[in-house]
Amino acid sequence: MRSNALLVFLFLLAGATSLPAQTEDPLVRSYQYYVTASWDSLYLQQKTLQRQMQGLQSYYLSYRLGEAAWHKGDFRKAAFHFQRASRLNSADTFSLQFLQRSLLFAGLSDEATAILPKLRHNRSHQVMPARANHQHHLFAEFGLRSSSNDSVGELRYGFFNANVALHPKWHLGVAYTLLEQGWYFGKVSQTNYLSRLKFIGSPYWQAEVYGAYLDLQVDFSSGITQFDQFMYSGAQLRFQQAAWSADVGYCFSNFNLRSQHLSQLGFRWFPAVRRTWSLHGTTWLQWLDGSTSTAYRFGLSTALGKRFWLNADALWGNIAFLVEDAGFLPNNSPDLCQWRFRSTLGFFPAKRWELYLTASAEQRKESFRGFTYQLWSLFPGLKFYPFRK
Repeated sequence: MRSNALLVFLFLLAGATSLPAQTEDPLVRSYQYYVTASWDSLYLQQKTLQRQMQGLQSYYLSYRLGEAAWHKGDFRKAAFHFQRASRLNSADTFSLQFLQRSLLFAGLSDEATAILPKLRHNRSHQVMPARANHQHHLFAEFGLRSSSNDSVGELRYGFFNANVALHPKWHLGVAYTLLEQGWYFGKVSQTNYLSRLKFIGSPYWQAEVYGAYLDLQVDFSSGITQFDQFMYSGAQLRFQQAAWSADVGYCFSNFNLRSQHLSQLGFRWFPAVRRTWSLHGTTWLQWLDGSTSTAYRFGLSTALGKRFWLNADALWGNIAFLVEDAGFLPNNSPDLCQWRFRSTLGFFPAKRWELYLTASAEQRKESFRGFTYQLWSLFPGLKFYPFRK
């Protein structure tokens, strides 16, 4: 009798000790991992914890899973969890801030920018340092462009750029570009000095002005050397909401001593839930020597896995002296650009570094002799963000 009672007692004791493991609250377990910084365990068991919630969504679980993915370097998964946490608690600034940084480190800079209006609306004094940090960056590009026509030689290209956030609302950028290309009449070399100033006026708009000075040297085959200086300047205004942004811009230049007026209208749209890709387009209208020309560009940006991103766009029209992307690389050529396909693959090996490779194919019409030729380009580049955390 006594042995039977002992067996019953041991059975009840075993059941009591195993019961908590079977009915353990996933929120409690995730909290234990979170407070002890056990990111590996929390990251590996995210599917199990979500399944134990039986379809219920929790802000706390989503936030903890997002931070675990962040520490593991899975920025795309982190963005997914922080997006869900933000929807469950729209007043939380921390999940929004992590969402913005996760999108940024995943290579989705435009999608990350779309988070800023809501961040500033929730608690602007907390998010300004984070926004200022990622605006400090340096990057360089070096490339080679070859042609299908013997009259147009290879183009060697180098580029250096630096951005500094002087203030959360004021960002300053300077750039230096060096290009050298062989031509049927000799060799063309140009040096471009560019400065930009951006002002973030409110959560829903920002403005940018830029100006550049360009030195041009032409070494003719006859032995004569010609020097010219040109300038171009412009302004761009951006309006943005949660899922889209729109750009309006104007640029004036005197390339080849010909006055040009160039206006542009652009847009970017990205899905409100899964911010892993976006669509963008731009239209240019040009007034040059009493005639008008147009050009159109349409593209797609998307994340590829945890650390890769891809941008692809197509441009078509019949336009010369085109200034794109706030003057980064002006097409200082009287030749008409008829079409261009361009693709850029980026990679984040670490939080402070970004590597990318740009390839393009383009067709132009030579302005003096009238022949058409194709250009194939390959530009590797890198960016360094010294103040990223």
